[in-house]
Amino acid sequence: MTYEPANDELQFEAEHAVVMFSQILEMLQDTSAYIPFFKGILDFQSPKYRIIINEASMLFDSIMINHVHKRIAKKPIEKSEINKHLDLLDCLFFLQNIEIGIKPFGGPVLLFKPFEGIQRETDKDWTPPTWWSAFNKLKHDFFKNMDRSTLKNAMESVFACYALINLIYADRVLHILRTGKFDHDYLWYDDSTMEFPNIWSNRRYSEYYNDTGWSKLYGTNPLISTVP
Repeated sequence: MTYEPANDELQFEAEHAVVMFSQILEMLQDTSAYIPFFKGILDFQSPKYRIIINEASMLFDSIMINHVHKRIAKKPIEKSEINKHLDLLDCLFFLQNIEIGIKPFGGPVLLFKPFEGIQRETDKDWTPPTWWSAFNKLKHDFFKNMDRSTLKNAMESVFACYALINLIYADRVLHILRTGKFDHDYLWYDDSTMEFPNIWSNRRYSEYYNDTGWSKLYGTNPLISTVP
């Protein structure tokens, strides 16, 4: 099946998500010019990381509200609710298994699990990802919570978006990149998913889908399709 962006609202959404993400990733990569990506300095603090955490978390939130809740679950929500986000994502994906790495120039690979540590506390409440907690703390009082504006939280918020876009838009992302519409230094693809220079996942994204959860909503997983 070939997707035509002009006639496909979902494809337009996917293109928008890729464009927005590439801009956020570029912001993150720009910071490496003065603070390299090495394990020993992941707790380094900078106002620049606050901006990245904010932009990545807002993109994550927007995709969840406007696509995952509205289109996939068909249960729209009107405002940001991380507990409802995690309720739904935990049903659809094996979140805590998601591992993404980055290989800095001249340094060893750094591995991140952006959803590690999340857990259901009550029927309605979750322990959120650390980057999401940082987003909320920094949003309400930056100066009081400056210690949350770290390289690690910035990277994990970006990688959470990276994983969500791949999981939610699946083959449509591959189609976007194959068209060459956003073919620049920060975008390229392999045979399975959206990729960016020096960023990779430890497995094919299909292994992160919870087929039992999808069957409750759809009967089958509707995201994976055939794109020439």
